[in-house]
Amino acid sequence: MLPGSPLPLASDFLVRRLFPLLHPQLSTGAWLRGATNHLRLIVQGRDRAGQVLIAGDLGLLLGRCGWVIVRLGADAVRLKSELLIRWRALQVVTATPYLPCPHRIQHLFPDAEVDGRGFRVPTHSCSPEAVLAECLRQGIPVAETRIIYRSPAPVPPVDAAPPPPLR
Repeated sequence: MLPGSPLPLASDFLVRRLFPLLHPQLSTGAWLRGATNHLRLIVQGRDRAGQVLIAGDLGLLLGRCGWVIVRLGADAVRLKSELLIRWRALQVVTATPYLPCPHRIQHLFPDAEVDGRGFRVPTHSCSPEAVLAECLRQGIPVAETRIIYRSPAPVPPVDAAPPPPLR
């Protein structure tokens, strides 16, 4: 994964740090590491209010929220769900020493990124099921797969949460 890959917020992330990232008219989710259930909170302040759906399942948040708060580097940022969906990729680890020739992978999956352990295919260009079916059809041994989220380049923080006040 590239350095700009989104990560869940730390499990000890303070809910009050979400407040600057909330907007009353935007459906917002927060991806929180270790959250086993989802929870909808209404956060109110002196002059603002907002709702946030907190969950450990990024897929659930992407399906229910227009915006999702994630961690990029050390910053909590609010990103459009569509952007995160474009960052989704199926990472395929092939069984060593049977890594297919990179040209063959590029021919089968033109948007694939090939490395020494396997390849990644953006899910907006080809569904994970179609990738795995083609691997099976072509006799490409698959050792493991996972969905990853990776940005095409490091992303400058937008809507970054300010650091908590020192006391």
